[in-house]
Amino acid sequence: IYVFLAERVAPDLIPEITKETCRNWFYKIAIIRELLPRIFVEAAILQCYNFLSKNHYQTALIQLIKMCRGIADPLVAAFTRCYICRVGMAIDPTFREHIDSAFTDSLHCFYQVMK
Repeated sequence: IYVFLAERVAPDLIPEITKETCRNWFYKIAIIRELLPRIFVEAAILQCYNFLSKNHYQTALIQLIKMCRGIADPLVAAFTRCYICRVGMAIDPTFREHIDSAFTDSLHCFYQVMK
């Protein structure tokens, strides 16, 4: 039986020191200047948002998809969007808003390339 991470960990039960360490890591990631490494590192530890709140990862997924708009190479942007969608589906398969946004952004990107 597959159990979602959100159902296994309650943010209320997480010690405050763990939450502070988690916030510290996300702050460190936020100061990475290069866009692509920042996106991939944040996507890699996206599950840690569950230590802070139950649904904060949903906002983070949408934000990561929007950050992909800044990637100049359309193929790299498409791969990055696919990776973020894959990570999002591993965390919560019922949340699909980031997939819709990624698909729409990919269509806009490829439309610009074909124009």
